Amino acid sequence: MPERSLKSPGGSGASRRPPSWSKPPMSPGSWAESSAEWPGSLAALMLGLGVGRLAGLPSGPAIPAALGIATLVLAGIALAGIVPGVAGFWLESAVAMLAPYLAGCALGGLARRLAGVRPSEPPTT
Repeated sequence: MPERSLKSPGGSGASRRPPSWSKPPMSPGSWAESSAEWPGSLAALMLGLGVGRLAGLPSGPAIPAALGIATLVLAGIALAGIVPGVAGFWLESAVAMLAPYLAGCALGGLARRLAGVRPSEPPTT
């Protein structure tokens, strides 16, 4: 069986790769990566719901604003790729878990408020 030549038909001698070789490998943020992180995100959301239900919403806007700013700063650092290697992966994973956790805390606190539980009372089951 004759071997296929990877040289261009024009005879210029430049090698030509088949289209299947020109595809880049899976990049970060791809489906494979996100499918591995959803259990952690779901766990962070559920933990946040529980903590928010127990603690309630903060009395002032300073704490939510500070947490939002800190999350945005950490997300910016993670997206910029300032922290390389394993530490960068840990930072990206922490930011990916922090957002669902904070959303769960807010939803749990809102559920506590809508249920009519006062901040000084423990929630009833």
